[in-house]
Amino acid sequence: MGNESVLRGRFDWGVFGLALAVSVVGIVFIWSASSTAGKDSYALRQVIWLLVAVAGYFGVVLFGGWRLRRVAVVLFGVGVAALVAVLIFGEVVKGARRWVVVGPLRFQPSEFAKPVFVLLLAHLMASRKPQGVRGLVLPLAATALVAAPVAAEPDLGTALVFLPVAAVMLFVCGLPKRWLFVGAALVAVTAPLGFGMLKPYQRQRLLAFLNPRKAQLTEGYQILQSEVAVGSGGLWGKGLRCGVHNALNLLPERHTDFIFSVVAEEWGFAGSVLVLCLLFGLVFLGFRCAGVADNRFSAALGAGVATLIAVQTFVNVGMVTRMMPITGLPLPFVTYGGSALVSSWLCAGLLSVGRACRREPLMDA
Repeated sequence: MGNESVLRGRFDWGVFGLALAVSVVGIVFIWSASSTAGKDSYALRQVIWLLVAVAGYFGVVLFGGWRLRRVAVVLFGVGVAALVAVLIFGEVVKGARRWVVVGPLRFQPSEFAKPVFVLLLAHLMASRKPQGVRGLVLPLAATALVAAPVAAEPDLGTALVFLPVAAVMLFVCGLPKRWLFVGAALVAVTAPLGFGMLKPYQRQRLLAFLNPRKAQLTEGYQILQSEVAVGSGGLWGKGLRCGVHNALNLLPERHTDFIFSVVAEEWGFAGSVLVLCLLFGLVFLGFRCAGVADNRFSAALGAGVATLIAVQTFVNVGMVTRMMPITGLPLPFVTYGGSALVSSWLCAGLLSVGRACRREPLMDA
């Protein structure tokens, strides 16, 4: 009965309902995108991973804010160790070492680093307000510790996600605006220099984004096919499993990074807006939590999860609509993959914890 009463007090129907709804939509389109290629098992696997992810959500909610704060540093250490381990022992897929294989399972440590990173920064900001150089040292060091090994995999898209998440969490918890301007200026100055440090395939992706027709048979093919698929859906779409690009296998990776292209072609503009509304409903709940919280821990959790979902959604949708270069970032709760789905639900659990603790000023003790 004790756990039941605790769960009842912390359970958040808003967060859970939105996360479940968008996850179910994701499974429907994974089934649509993979069944035409004779791979129905993808949808079944995603259902199994959804059950695991929901169990993880309830585990986080039951653990609660105080216990999470106590184990935040340990979890972060384990996460960083896993990121380093993948560079040494990880499986190489398409030239990148991002996966760790344990028996029949493969998992992506960079995905699990996302909720752990948000939790650690929330803990650090609850312990000390991020003002002055001393208040910034630990948050910036934590950001570097996760971003550097992820970039070395190489997975530049995921590595860069940690930067805006950290910036927004710092700002919400009291970082003076002048520090944000300094950081933005440094990024603007150093970004052009970073082009020379990119891997060959990363440069090709960027050049294909700038001129996809010049590389329409190689790196630009996926961008052009995705653009056509999105535009052909019209207002209401062609119907589930009736998309031409889906049926004729014209769009690679359509059940993973380019799942939103399938949504747009088969459910049209209306269905695309529905999916985005579900995702940005979670973003709204996160920033609302940050705005009304009586403690920095809850504010940081809300802002961190909201920013993480918003940035990944913006980049993924921008990628499939040819507004941004291909990065490989998943669409939260929708893209096929156990690691990404479990990570998203763990973040939802953190958001629920933040919202449950938002009226407890002693959380910053």
